[in-house]
Amino acid sequence: RTASNRMVIKNDGKVGIGVTSPATTLDVNGSILAGRSRNIGSYASDDFDLMVANGSNDATAIALFNNAGAFHTGLIEYYNNKLSLGLNNSNSDDALLATSAITITNTGVGIGTTAPTSLLDVRAESAAYATVRSDDSHAILQIMADNDSTHTGNFNPSIRMYTGNSTKYWQIY
Repeated sequence: RTASNRMVIKNDGKVGIGVTSPATTLDVNGSILAGRSRNIGSYASDDFDLMVANGSNDATAIALFNNAGAFHTGLIEYYNNKLSLGLNNSNSDDALLATSAITITNTGVGIGTTAPTSLLDVRAESAAYATVRSDDSHAILQIMADNDSTHTGNFNPSIRMYTGNSTKYWQIY
């Protein structure tokens, strides 16, 4: 590589961009921009190592494909101010399975929902189970409502248990 050569293609097929001895099939020294749009907004080119850009088009997604098992693709998708991570069991559709997706919005984090209504919103189409497990026998689920910045105990935590779509519930204080 000389000052005029910025790309190297070795005899073994390895390509180096910004490197003289590529270690892998594609070895890049510098930021990488990929996608259907060259628009990176107001980001400087050294603000990221990898940017997948899609401008104002449809969702921007990264697919992780493996044809083994029931789910063929893991998807990381950003669309309409939502970041989603989930599974897909189709080889031709980029839709996330809502039951497997984790969605992050400005409202909160949703598991099993693409529209969380609280900081953590977990939903299931059938029975919902939550597990807190510790390998050293100290599993703790702590629920706090502390509006006292000195943490002197001015709080009123509670657990509510609902059945079905009822507005009636049991409450534990």
